[in-house]
Amino acid sequence: FNYAGTVNGSTTAGPVPSALISCTPVLAPVTLVSSNATPTLAKSGDVVTLTFTVSRSITAPTVTLGGHSVTATNTSGNVWTANFTVGATDTEGAVAFSIGFTSTDGFAGTAVTATTDASTVTIDLTAPETTLTSQPASLSASATATFTFSATAAVRYEASLDGGAYVAATSPATLTGLADGSHTFAVRALDAAGNVDATPASYTWTVDTVVTPPVVIPPETPTVPSTTPTLTGTAEAGSTVKIYEGTTLLGTTTADATGAWSFTPSTPLDNGAHTLTVTATDAAGNVSQIS
Repeated sequence: FNYAGTVNGSTTAGPVPSALISCTPVLAPVTLVSSNATPTLAKSGDVVTLTFTVSRSITAPTVTLGGHSVTATNTSGNVWTANFTVGATDTEGAVAFSIGFTSTDGFAGTAVTATTDASTVTIDLTAPETTLTSQPASLSASATATFTFSATAAVRYEASLDGGAYVAATSPATLTGLADGSHTFAVRALDAAGNVDATPASYTWTVDTVVTPPVVIPPETPTVPSTTPTLTGTAEAGSTVKIYEGTTLLGTTTADATGAWSFTPSTPLDNGAHTLTVTATDAAGNVSQIS
């Protein structure tokens, strides 16, 4: 016979001889895998590797992988590998490939475009977007703060406090033992491929757990010639000062930017001895001890 499929010189077409079929190289197994922690996914920087074994010796195959023409390397025996590194401009989705090959004695195999074990790799270049859904007030009287957050396609989160290292976090996240002063909480999501939100959600607030007790400046003499005396003193700037006689609230005033305050009762006091006390409440809601 000859390789055209004729038998004994006859012009009548016959079946393709089995000897010819056995000369055609076959690829098996053919596998596709990513260097990602999840081998079926690939993000920018991950390496996608195509591995195939040929039934007989072939010349250098022609391989396209993920839209790239790549060079296959004969790693051992009839085993070949080809790979490419995923870049930021690669197309998201399933990685396509094609292997064209010919045996060393000239028999061309059918181009292969699918794995033999159903292995696939999907390129995912889209990072999740993180959103804070609740947070403390911008001025808080509590040394504890709770945050809730969410993100698109997130599988885990990392959070940072005051510029510190990011550590694993879950929503809700509660911070305790916060010192008075300004704090910044930042949180970022990571998806299944390991893409990290490059613009973490962040929030800055102030913790204020202490209020300065108000001071009353005593009158020059213990006896004043008025039933509506003016009281003066100092307190935390901007705080609300409340003046009491016993448990009766006589009125309120606000300490100015320097902390100074003054108060004149709108209802005259009875003649006689009076004992007045004051408290201060700051903008965070902290209430001082009685002065």
